[in-house]
Amino acid sequence: MRLGVAGVAAGASIILAACSPPSFQKPTADLSKGLSEAKAAFETLAEDERQAFIATKVREGLRPGSVILAKGCSQIVSTLPADPPPPKYDCRPVLANGSTREPIDFNPAVPKLLHYMEVLDNYGKGLADLAAADDVTALKAASSKAIGGVGALATAFGGPAGAAAAAALGVVDLGVGFLLDQQRLHQLQKVIKAADVSIEVGLGVIIEAAVQAQQSVAEKRSNDLNLMARALQTRSTGTDPITAQATGEALVAGHYSLQAYVNTDVREAFVKMRQAHGKLLEAVEHPQYDPAAALNSINDFVDKMSALRTAFTKLGSNK
Repeated sequence: MRLGVAGVAAGASIILAACSPPSFQKPTADLSKGLSEAKAAFETLAEDERQAFIATKVREGLRPGSVILAKGCSQIVSTLPADPPPPKYDCRPVLANGSTREPIDFNPAVPKLLHYMEVLDNYGKGLADLAAADDVTALKAASSKAIGGVGALATAFGGPAGAAAAAALGVVDLGVGFLLDQQRLHQLQKVIKAADVSIEVGLGVIIEAAVQAQQSVAEKRSNDLNLMARALQTRSTGTDPITAQATGEALVAGHYSLQAYVNTDVREAFVKMRQAHGKLLEAVEHPQYDPAAALNSINDFVDKMSALRTAFTKLGSNK
């Protein structure tokens, strides 16, 4: 009799082990890595847009006839060339158009782009924490964080209203008879399914914002290169040959770099992101299937986004 009870217990243990859901810790961690790469890549692009704008305005400011105004003041602080020396005012100087006197301020191409990247990154981190939760306390905390990420996605990209999307999920409430692995999988299923709606709706918005930022960088670099070329032509007769050669080489390098910016496809990596998230949803909804397809799709997304970040970093250093 004792042997029979022991045998039943052992058999039950084997059945429970066999039915234990697969771990999604690595797929979610990899997806989170790709989303973090996206954020870093477009932070690099945004900084390059700012630097290109500064370079353009510096060259414009050095041209005769350009005007520097004190913001909020009507007086001209300085003109180039300045003779006699300009008066000093306790105001922030800004560059102004030489003919219209309109101040020229920097406005990023797509202010929401970096916000989108931050929302995606936070969602990815919350999802990874949820998949890695190894006890009840960690699972509850990670669930709350991941649900907040779903609400932020819905607010940013569409789908159900952010607060409603988050409230509908609810933080997990574990009972004594529930297995941690089963609860973690159940929570992953709810979170990823809710987030997938917003990612599907928001894909076009994200791509549009990314393309506009890329075009803004290309436009500002192009303007700077044109100013550099005009300055080189103007000073060609009186410029030191070595300086003229260095400027000319920088001009050629800048054109090659600009062409590389134009040819960089920012859309593909986000299409891969959408596919990877969809594959992850399939995997958690059907844990009896091999999750390798999801992992392969996620790795493809990570590779594309890492390559995009590397390209932006390299192009930014070639200004």
